[in-house]
Amino acid sequence: MKKVSCLVQAMLNHDGICLFTNDGKLIGYHLIVDNKTMTENQIVGGARTKAFKKLVSENAIFAVLMKTQEGLIQFNKQGNEER
Repeated sequence: MKKVSCLVQAMLNHDGICLFTNDGKLIGYHLIVDNKTMTENQIVGGARTKAFKKLVSENAIFAVLMKTQEGLIQFNKQGNEER
């Protein structure tokens, strides 16, 4: 189990996003969110903030966790009023 947690930690330290299914299976990592995708509101912020806000706006995504380079951590799951 330690090897798996080390691997996941290494994946999370790379640029891009990691996608997991609801039961924890890895779908992909080091994926980049298209910042040119149209959303209801213009997204302001760095690449990670833009990716976080875009993913939160997608109904197919159940939960989003982001850690900025400065160490700020944000989490959102479907149904949160803070979307």
